[in-house]
Amino acid sequence: MPCMPTYTVLPRQRQSGYKVALVGDDGTRQTILGFNSEAEAEIWVAEDKRLEVFRQFSQQTDQRVPSITQRHRASLEVGS
Repeated sequence: MPCMPTYTVLPRQRQSGYKVALVGDDGTRQTILGFNSEAEAEIWVAEDKRLEVFRQFSQQTDQRVPSITQRHRASLEVGS
């Protein structure tokens, strides 16, 4: 079974707010932007970890679970 990604919540350096640095089990790196507070970023991490279990299960059963990154981006577009 694949490992869980590594998550790090960091303050943004040039703008206000927080970001989440992700390192996948295959070494791929992503940065998720747009969090107003550290608590909001931590909630996102907890939700993504929860969904990662379902994503791994869906790979085994050939079902699809939407990426929380896609959901987060969509919520930012709606909130604009």
